[in-house]
Amino acid sequence: MSKLREGDIAIFQVDSGGTIQVLNGEPEMDGGLESAVYLSLFGNDSSDYWANEYFTEDQKLTGFFIGFMLANPKTIATLNQAEEFALQDLQWFINSGIADTVDVTITSPSRQRIDLTVELKIDGDTLFQNTFQVNWGFQINDPAHNRAAQPESEQEFNFLVTDDELILIGSNSDIFTVD
Repeated sequence: MSKLREGDIAIFQVDSGGTIQVLNGEPEMDGGLESAVYLSLFGNDSSDYWANEYFTEDQKLTGFFIGFMLANPKTIATLNQAEEFALQDLQWFINSGIADTVDVTITSPSRQRIDLTVELKIDGDTLFQNTFQVNWGFQINDPAHNRAAQPESEQEFNFLVTDDELILIGSNSDIFTVD
């Protein structure tokens, strides 16, 4: 059986976003909640997420945090708002019964970086805890509209190999499949 059927594809955080790792033609898998938390916070920047058509209203992913972070300068007020938006993006863990408590804390250890700590609990026990180091300055130094304007020949690509096809994901979020 392919590892694709054993859990979620593990998404690793890098300075410019997230990536996957493929070993021996198979993506590394995440048996826990890290990929779900990562995608909830960083995976989409609008409430128009394509997969929402498969979820009930209280399970839909919204994507407030990343859109807000990429559109605003880092100030005390925006850090407080970003924390609230992160909580909203993770609310589906509570709504779907995976967790009964979601805690989010944002600290700012440097001018361009924030540390976003997420903890999911159920019945007082920690299910998941991780601190994501987010380069807030990345948007300032390499704006999304510049990355989106890159010709396809200049894009960097991540790839995913399934049993049936090769999926290429471009740095401007273009997705190509090869059978």
